Amino acid sequence: MIDITVGCLIEYDDSLVMIFEEQDGQDSWDIPAGHMIANETPQQAVIREVYEETGISLTPRDGINFTGVFYDKTPQKTVVHFLFKIQLAKKPVLQPHDLDIKNITLKDKTQIKAILTNKQYEHELAKKRLETYLYNDAEVTNFPLVML
Repeated sequence: MIDITVGCLIEYDDSLVMIFEEQDGQDSWDIPAGHMIANETPQQAVIREVYEETGISLTPRDGINFTGVFYDKTPQKTVVHFLFKIQLAKKPVLQPHDLDIKNITLKDKTQIKAILTNKQYEHELAKKRLETYLYNDAEVTNFPLVML
């Protein structure tokens, strides 16, 4: 089985939009992310997920950049995850439409590092997305969304 997901690093100033929700039976902090649905491109999926989980309306021309692809393989499934990134010019009004979102806020890098050092934080894909934001920022190749 192949599971295709998308996520978006949404930056404002020196902070990242973070959501708190249940994932795989555990409450955890993550970026807006989710599964692609039938006949949806990664670009359409990330725009939909960002809107559902944050209330932020984006279009392909808003400066959304493709930053990379993660693969995670287990005996049960293979996960292909497309990661995107956007820098917002003004502070977002965060109003999630997804009822599973328990909290949504901006967190700086120090706060994100504290989340990752929590020994109970076990959602591996969320951890990988946050580590990419914290540690691989300079190594990530950005492709404008309109080019994909």
